[in-house]
Amino acid sequence: MALFSKDIGIDLGTINVLCCENGEIVLHEPSIVAIQVDEQKIVAVGQEAKEMQGRAPESIEVMRPLRDGVIADYEVTERMLYYFIQKICGPFRLFKPRVMVSVPYGVTSVESRAVHQAALQAGSREAYLIQEPLAAAIGAGLPVATPTGNMVVDLGGGHGLLAHVLLLLDDTSPGALVVDPSLPPSHQRLQQAFVAAWPRLAGRVTFVECGIEAVTATAGDLIVSCHGCGRLTDAALDLAVGARARVAVLPCCHDHVHCDTGELAGWMSPDLAIDATRAARLRQQGYRIWTKTIPADVTPRNRLLIGAPFDAA
Repeated sequence: MALFSKDIGIDLGTINVLCCENGEIVLHEPSIVAIQVDEQKIVAVGQEAKEMQGRAPESIEVMRPLRDGVIADYEVTERMLYYFIQKICGPFRLFKPRVMVSVPYGVTSVESRAVHQAALQAGSREAYLIQEPLAAAIGAGLPVATPTGNMVVDLGGGHGLLAHVLLLLDDTSPGALVVDPSLPPSHQRLQQAFVAAWPRLAGRVTFVECGIEAVTATAGDLIVSCHGCGRLTDAALDLAVGARARVAVLPCCHDHVHCDTGELAGWMSPDLAIDATRAARLRQQGYRIWTKTIPADVTPRNRLLIGAPFDAA
């Protein structure tokens, strides 16, 4: 049966849900659900529900069924998982998938059972739980089976970490703008910690909850996209080119359907073809480019593309 069923890994986050199959991210959507209040009927899930925030009538509640990585509303979480599993496996499947769900370190047994039961009720054949630090360590290739100590640090995720670090490295920049469609509630705590350690950062980082298409850039800006998924990297490059601004991108997962491979996929992997085409297109648009490879033990998504207009002062 394993030959015909799917094995799916699910990162069930407070802000976003990521689903992985065969080592590739196959789904990345906000963990948001829109519910018809009177009938308690789900009308939208994921990105579609996210787009309804601030626009839905009073009869529809847009909510996040998870808090701090654990289930706050069991029934809504179950139906959200069912939607995502159905989206990956299709509505007509003979064999139910096996699912592994990551949970935060330190969750209680009651919270763990809630996640496990929700995954089973959502349509999985078997459901397993794995603690997030262990999942991160396995993904990073750390020797988890040996009696040695390793530290896993989860950085970023809409918290503005990169913006703070860049301002620390370049004090000549007056400020930084952090843009994310879904800012995590804990971003304020991280910002306060940075300001406490480096008071010169006070008031210099601004957070805006919106899409990148709503951002206006100028020629003096530096546009940075770190581990942008799918077409987000292309959106960052387009924003920079439109303003003749400097740009640095470190892509994450690639969208093989919508991203341009430059007809190079016959010579190289689709991921590399997409990145090479991005670099060539940036060059054609009047940019000087630099390409760097970050050591794989720092990040497996390690192709860094940097660009600056030839006509920049």
